[in-house]
Amino acid sequence: MGGDEFLNSQTSGSPTLAVVEQLAEKEGVDALELRPPLYDVVDTEALDQLVESMDEDGLVEFEYQDYQVTVSSSGEISVTEKAEI
Repeated sequence: MGGDEFLNSQTSGSPTLAVVEQLAEKEGVDALELRPPLYDVVDTEALDQLVESMDEDGLVEFEYQDYQVTVSSSGEISVTEKAEI
């Protein structure tokens, strides 16, 4: 699977949960089997709070393993393999 994939965090609960689901799908594993766990890479509580408090055109970007993750204030999640950027 390549390119951008979007998931609205409002349908999955928190932005963190939506990111974990997208990363797990990309890796072909269950969300609980994602290694390293997202909380080892970013402060997941801070991620949720930041996304929930952003202006309407806000973005948060970070790297996880071989992926660039972008979370928008509207709740869209983009997980792109770094080699494709």
